[in-house]
Amino acid sequence: MSKPYEIAANYLLQTVPNKPVIGIICGSGLSGLSNSVENATTVMYEDIPGFPQATVPGHKGELVFGTIGGTCFAVVRIMKYSLILILIILNNYYKLLTISY
Repeated sequence: MSKPYEIAANYLLQTVPNKPVIGIICGSGLSGLSNSVENATTVMYEDIPGFPQATVPGHKGELVFGTIGGTCFAVVRIMKYSLILILIILNNYYKLLTISY
């Protein structure tokens, strides 16, 4: 049986059409960066199985995948309380992404 973080990583792999080569983790000061992403695919935290939910007011709770200057990016704003779990999920996503290329 798959672990929860593997299920979340597989969900992202199946959902995101443009495969990022760079990931940007933003604090609240850089959260507007996701507005600069072109050809964006936005995945809400609530749609990702096992992903921690955003509970801070004003936190959109989304991962944004797309391009900036022709390079594929993933942009995420996270809070320190969920950092470890989100990094485990994203690390698995990138491992799966590497295998699928």
